[in-house]
Amino acid sequence: MSTCKNNKNSVFTLLFREPGKALGLYNALTGSEIPASAPIEDVTLEDALYKDLENSLAFIVDGRLVILIENQSTVHANLPMLLLVYISYVYEKHLGKEAIYRTKLIKIPRPEVYVLYSGRADYPESKILRFSDSFDASDEPDECDGKRPGGFVEMSVNVLNVNPGFNDSIMRKCSDLDGYSKLVGKVRDFQDSGQRVDAAIASAIDYCLAHGILEEFLGKHSSEITECFSKSSI
Repeated sequence: MSTCKNNKNSVFTLLFREPGKALGLYNALTGSEIPASAPIEDVTLEDALYKDLENSLAFIVDGRLVILIENQSTVHANLPMLLLVYISYVYEKHLGKEAIYRTKLIKIPRPEVYVLYSGRADYPESKILRFSDSFDASDEPDECDGKRPGGFVEMSVNVLNVNPGFNDSIMRKCSDLDGYSKLVGKVRDFQDSGQRVDAAIASAIDYCLAHGILEEFLGKHSSEITECFSKSSI
């Protein structure tokens, strides 16, 4: 189980690193019904390449490479570009450095990327960011149809707002995500009421325990949760 001692993990990764919980979250996000018995390979990069990708999980299940990222800051437009680099390292970890030099075609799991936004700034319920949005607008139109060429490389990032009051249908399908959203929301509420960060975290944990929210998780990991939240910008 991951901890926060290197400030590389978050409450999100601590909660969802368990394969069953990660799969439950993925099923809720996508409407899939992959059974809990499905084999899952954890390919998370322990040392994230960029700050915005530190709180990430990566796993392979049912022929899919799933990237889950929790973001408590601003979702910036260059995220698809960062993720192209990130995913290339994940594939290298999964296949090995020499795999791409083989002459036989290598079958790889299809990548799917989900960013769960839990920041304070206003953000829509859902949004798709595309790598092609970064392409230089000065490209000449295609001679055949007059349209600007889109290129052959694309990366789509599904961004979902998981703050309280957003994406209720997903929250109903995943009690862990709903509980996480409420926990983060209560920490902020207590901070906004004037409590210092450590006191706000303790009050939020007490509130959630009293209301049956993430009881088992909070009971086991309260000290790690406090450490994680203390090191992040909530």
